[in-house]
Amino acid sequence: VRNEKEVAMKPTEYLYRALKLASCEWHLLGCAFTCLILATGSNLVTPVVSGHVFNAIKGENRDEFVYNMKIFIGLSVGSGIFGSLKSLCFRLVQRKLSFMLRNRLFEGVIRQDIAFYDASQTGDLISRMSWDCNAMLQPVSNLLGTTLQSILFFFGGLVFSFFISWRLSMLAFTTMLPIIHLTSKYAVFSQRLNREIFTFIGMANSVAQEAMANIRTVRAFSTEDHELDRYRQETREALHRGIRDALANAGTIFLSNMIDYGASILILFYGGLLVIYPKKDRHINIGMLYAYLRFWDMIQTSYQSLQGVMNSFTKAAGAAQRVLSLMDSLPDIDPNSGRLAEDDMPWSVEFRNVYFVYQMRPDFVVLKDINLKMEPSEVCALVGPSGCGKTTLVSLILRYYDPTDGKILVGGRELQDFNLKHLHKSIGYVSQETQMFAKTIEENIGYGLEGKYNQSDLVEACKAANAHDFIMSFPSGYQTRIGERGVRLSGGQKQRIAIARALVKNPQVLLLDEATSALDNKSEQVVQEALDRLLQTGKNRTTIVIAHRLSTIRTADVICYVKEGEVVERGSHRELMGLEGGHYRALVEEQELVGKDGGKEIESASLNSGRRSKARDPRMSLDSGRSEGSIGEQVEEKEKEGTGLEARIPLSRVIGMNRPDFGFLAAGVVFGSIAGAMYPLWGLLFSEMIVIFFKPVLKCEDVASSADTLTPALIPQELGGPYQSCQEYWESAGLKLWGVVVKTSYAWIALAVTSFLGSTGMFYGFGAASENLAYRVRNLMFSAYLRQEPGYFDLPENAVGSVSSKLASDATRLKAKTGEPLQQIVITAFGLTLGVVLSFIYMWPVALISLGILPMLGFAMSIQTAIVFESGEKGRETKQEAELGALAGETLLAMRTVEALCVEKTFQGKYSKMVGPGIAFKDLLKNGLVYGASFALQHWTFALLLWFGGWCVANLDFAYKSFAVALLSFFFGLFGLSLAASGLTDSKEAVEALRNIFAVLDRETKIDPEAETGEKPQLTSGKIQLKNVQFTYPARPDIVVCKSLTLKVKAGQKVGLVGPSGSGKSTVIQLIERFYDPDVGNTIFDKKDVKKLNYRWLHNQMALVGQEPMLFQGTIFDNIALGYNNSKEASGDCTMERIVEAATLANAHDFIMDLPHGYDTELGQGGTLLSGGQKQRIAIARALIQKPKVLLLDEATSALDNKSEAVVQRTLDRLIAESKLTTVMIAHRLSTVRNMDVIVVVDEGKVVEAGSHDELMRLKGLYHALTKSSERRDGVGPR
Repeated sequence: VRNEKEVAMKPTEYLYRALKLASCEWHLLGCAFTCLILATGSNLVTPVVSGHVFNAIKGENRDEFVYNMKIFIGLSVGSGIFGSLKSLCFRLVQRKLSFMLRNRLFEGVIRQDIAFYDASQTGDLISRMSWDCNAMLQPVSNLLGTTLQSILFFFGGLVFSFFISWRLSMLAFTTMLPIIHLTSKYAVFSQRLNREIFTFIGMANSVAQEAMANIRTVRAFSTEDHELDRYRQETREALHRGIRDALANAGTIFLSNMIDYGASILILFYGGLLVIYPKKDRHINIGMLYAYLRFWDMIQTSYQSLQGVMNSFTKAAGAAQRVLSLMDSLPDIDPNSGRLAEDDMPWSVEFRNVYFVYQMRPDFVVLKDINLKMEPSEVCALVGPSGCGKTTLVSLILRYYDPTDGKILVGGRELQDFNLKHLHKSIGYVSQETQMFAKTIEENIGYGLEGKYNQSDLVEACKAANAHDFIMSFPSGYQTRIGERGVRLSGGQKQRIAIARALVKNPQVLLLDEATSALDNKSEQVVQEALDRLLQTGKNRTTIVIAHRLSTIRTADVICYVKEGEVVERGSHRELMGLEGGHYRALVEEQELVGKDGGKEIESASLNSGRRSKARDPRMSLDSGRSEGSIGEQVEEKEKEGTGLEARIPLSRVIGMNRPDFGFLAAGVVFGSIAGAMYPLWGLLFSEMIVIFFKPVLKCEDVASSADTLTPALIPQELGGPYQSCQEYWESAGLKLWGVVVKTSYAWIALAVTSFLGSTGMFYGFGAASENLAYRVRNLMFSAYLRQEPGYFDLPENAVGSVSSKLASDATRLKAKTGEPLQQIVITAFGLTLGVVLSFIYMWPVALISLGILPMLGFAMSIQTAIVFESGEKGRETKQEAELGALAGETLLAMRTVEALCVEKTFQGKYSKMVGPGIAFKDLLKNGLVYGASFALQHWTFALLLWFGGWCVANLDFAYKSFAVALLSFFFGLFGLSLAASGLTDSKEAVEALRNIFAVLDRETKIDPEAETGEKPQLTSGKIQLKNVQFTYPARPDIVVCKSLTLKVKAGQKVGLVGPSGSGKSTVIQLIERFYDPDVGNTIFDKKDVKKLNYRWLHNQMALVGQEPMLFQGTIFDNIALGYNNSKEASGDCTMERIVEAATLANAHDFIMDLPHGYDTELGQGGTLLSGGQKQRIAIARALIQKPKVLLLDEATSALDNKSEAVVQRTLDRLIAESKLTTVMIAHRLSTVRNMDVIVVVDEGKVVEAGSHDELMRLKGLYHALTKSSERRDGVGPR
């Protein structure tokens, strides 16, 4: 994305940026650091005290034992208190940081200019605001305190270890540099891989978001497999990199552990020599060696923790780079800088030598040396063919873009000098692509005044826009919620609300880009009269009109004809009609000729809009299906379909989902059991070393100095005596000790090698399994979503933004919570089992006490890790993620409208409110206290075992070796318990993700496009019948759209559907396409109910050109070829000849070849780089290449200029006549249906009239009224 940093972010830089964000909470951080230092200090002293306890037990010194146990318990209390305060402060910082980051990220995204969105993909941006943001926050939120604590433990352990023996420390730390070098290399490699993984997952989410947003187009052309292949291609790339990362991680762990175990062996070997062969300047006792080993373990553990944290930071840095680059990215057009426009300034608009190219198409000049001036109170109309640059001129006035060259002046001053937000407050804009928001009608209109309005002004604006009556016909009136993107309303209703939204502002500059294009004749006449009054009464108002219908611009002061980016003619209607051979005159004469020859309305001879407004029939468009209700509002009284899963998920299902990876999982379990068993064996060998160190060497004198002196001859036989000299005794004892040490060292080496293999196999096995699982789950979920009927996406909880967020997050959560957590559980299970067994073998009383305290330890650690990993809030966060994704999707898809209305702060406020302040302070306090208590409880249990073990040695005749083995084997077996507890805590989040996943996979779609069942007749005639159909949309069952509607279309018959906006015409098309099934009645195709026909076979017989030309990312060739892939004749890949043939028929070939890359031109998201007319022609070509039996045209030529429309219409007429196609055409332009075999008039969900044009005119009913209204408006009638 433009302005983003391309240099990879280092983990240290990521941590620095995260701490910088948190620096505003310096008082909380200061308190947290202080408590962290005190709590860590208490823990650092514990090994020294433990060493004194071991010495006291061996030396049977009761007083020293009791004294050190008191110190140990006191340290535990202090650690608990300071740990509680530390947890409270850090969690407060974490919550505030999360709140701040999410809000700043959303603010950073919506402040970008429109060129940014041209280069971006909405799905990728939503992914950044959900998945990437979570990935960035997780290490900071969960591990901020852990990271700093590990740093303190690391350096504190260094200080204490050097204090005990600097020689031993120098030897041990020679092994640290190779480990640091190794892990740093892996960190760089892993960060690059994870950055690529984030990118590919973002691309996959963009594919999914686009496919689900255009689900009706996907259905119409049966492109589910094509979209799934596109999605799999992206996720497969992510999988390959994830497995490479797992391999690299396993290799790094292997080498690190090898070096680590080597260091442990060196410490025990050299430390043993220092104990056995004491010298004045280098002697240490066994308690000191035990303390040293504890400190070394502390250093290792803290380094491993830091390594894990740095790995998390490395992975998070890839996400952070994508997140922070958005926050840091500055728009080329700053909306907050510049001067404010004066109230009394003249609102003239002037273009001086303006050139313009889009950043996404730098080799194509859109505007060429435009010189144009519009005076205050002047009405300027822009006309011209498709793609000539009319809408681009409006976009430049709104300063969506800056000119590539030249100047734009407003009131005599450069446009760039003005504050953009303040400027937009003075501009009323009605676009050809009407954007509504998931709020009430009143709130949508009120956005025109940034929410500051009174009811009377709002009502007057609605009356002027001819919207008041239909609004009041709704049960809730102005409080009616219209659903996401206004899906509850027809296209004409939405456009009238958009006009009211512009009128209520009483703007100084009025921009009308096809403002009435989606209205039926009657509504257009009323609205046009209101606009005319507005234009006549407006003082000092500059008005620019882009017109598709000639009637709307005849009275303009100035009409400019734009061709290929240049203004080629300028003047009034009368002046331009006086130009011999002029473009405008030729257009008017062509229209008048059409009117004379066929009595057709001038309405038919229309002018092109750059991009046609998307008229929709009642409450549902062909491709936007969203539901009523504001984002995040759930329909409480209606259960979600397909989510009625029980709280417990059957284990068999989870096993079944992992069955393809049983090999990897089995390897992970086997090697994990080996790795886990190494911990208690390590404790056993460590105990053996301690016993060796405590093995006594008698004081011997060759010549007795007293009666108590031991001479060589008196040394007992069990010690090898008698001896000739003390030197002989010492050498013999040393050799025996050396032999035991060597054997133990060999055991250490064997243990190390086994651990290397176990750890490596475990990390790779579980890592590869989790990557494969995430890959399968993503593809299964996307496939399941594609199978859902369009009505599924109409429901509030299934808005495309929400569904896209779930698709991005659930598989990721399942992967994160089933890989590393599972391996920790395996390690702990086997390690703890073997540790308890060894304890029973060597000292059964201690083993019994260990079993008794094990539940308490497990409970304490699970509580602690649950608080650290915030498991209790995962359900709330999951729901919040879906709601935030839906809101972000709605906002980003309508950014042009958001900027034009200056409502960025409004949506920022909604987003901030939805993010919320997080968990309450009292809950944080409770969690902090519980965290501290659980931490102290772990120390107290260790103190209990120390005390009880010492008591057993003193009173039950157990050997010191038995005590050491029983205690250390048990505690070494506990090493993985805290991580396993976090794994169990994370498993709750994994279970929640599984519930969401299975809810989608198990939902039985009402209309399954993948079903192989259903009849596939060999012969098809193309008869269509709707029989007594009653229908309501799933999300609004209280509004009946079709009321006993009956319609018959004979094979090869041409039928036109006309009627007012919102009467139910597009619903008929959707029922024929079987996007929905009727509530009552039947949809019949060739005398068979469509429910009995194979779904894909049915769509192979039909081709649809919708009123919204929905195109997909990819080239023009790819988009047209989608229709070929749905063709009955499809065999192999589509050839260029077929593509060119279809494009030529649709009158698209010429403009495509004029593009620099021809058919290989990338269209961008939604085809934004083409004009509306160009998109419509590609959509027609996509339908024509299919060569269907039934052709469904929903305003198929509405976005074309007159010349293109005439050519395409003749092509369609010829195609229909030659192939005997059954044709159903919806049209607001009555000229396009005049020659149809049958014209059907639909009103309020019923067929009210049917017949030929002449028959309906003789009836003098609704059709007659619509026709006469059009003739009076255009001044054309029978001559």
